[in-house]
Amino acid sequence: MGIVLLAVCNLLIVLLPLSPPDVPPSIAASPPVPLDGGTPDQRSRIDDYTARVASESFDECLANLNQHEDLLVRVGSRSNEPAPEVQFAICLANRRLAKLFEQLQKMPPAERDRRCREIFRDKFAIHRDEIDVVMTMWEEGTPPRKRHPLPENRNALCAAVFLSAHFCPVEETLRQLDAWKTFGKAFEERAAANPEIPRGYINSLRDQYVFPEPSFEANIYGMILQDRCGVTLTSERVRGGFDLKDGILCRWNAHTNPLDFTHQSGGVPVDTAGNLLEFKYIYTFGPIGLLRPQYKTDVVAKLREQLLACTGTDYKSGPADENITP
Repeated sequence: MGIVLLAVCNLLIVLLPLSPPDVPPSIAASPPVPLDGGTPDQRSRIDDYTARVASESFDECLANLNQHEDLLVRVGSRSNEPAPEVQFAICLANRRLAKLFEQLQKMPPAERDRRCREIFRDKFAIHRDEIDVVMTMWEEGTPPRKRHPLPENRNALCAAVFLSAHFCPVEETLRQLDAWKTFGKAFEERAAANPEIPRGYINSLRDQYVFPEPSFEANIYGMILQDRCGVTLTSERVRGGFDLKDGILCRWNAHTNPLDFTHQSGGVPVDTAGNLLEFKYIYTFGPIGLLRPQYKTDVVAKLREQLLACTGTDYKSGPADENITP
């Protein structure tokens, strides 16, 4: 009997398929997703977007940062959070931003510094003026009945700050963020003086467009810390705080970037050849952030303090150069 059992066991060992150690056979046998994976509609949208960017000069690309792009609007739609913060992720998905980044890299330092300051000034003015139009309509008793390009203008403003974070002195990036936040505070004062405007509408404007999101500001500081100080963010997930993802700014003409739906829902691999930037970034503030909003403010303040210390930047908040009236 023992001889028969031994023979059967030996036969089973011969017949069972082999797979890599600790890898389930179903995973080991899965073929890689082809580059044209995902739905044809998803692939077509990406290809059309890339083709538009390919045809644009530097100035055209800059002007079109304020254009509507479906692929940017969809960023954050797969998040499980009730009100996901999307400003930073949209920057990573923005192929025009990536093209401008590549071209700015080729300019002399003084030239790209000057251009980035101009980009911020122009995009901030467009953003500020459009919000003023909307608020004035409410104040005059004629609420806007058509769509205004607030998301597009916000995305362009985020791109401007993102570029400055890499090509301008630290104090210039801090000045830009402070100008944006000062504008937000002026907006809140204006809204408080007009209680007839629905609070839900005001809160939506404030949270999505009027202020930089906490994760956007924190990640701007985190990028500079890694780039200029060699400091990488450390997750606080174990205590319920913020968690990190690998951030990539792909080439503008990369086949697939991490925010494309073909990657997120179709599993198409990210085209990492020639990445412009690689870093860790905050994608969620975790349960603590949901339950205690002050935690987000504390994280931002800590990173800003760390940035000032490690770069030796002597910066004090003061009046911005831009007109901040909302």
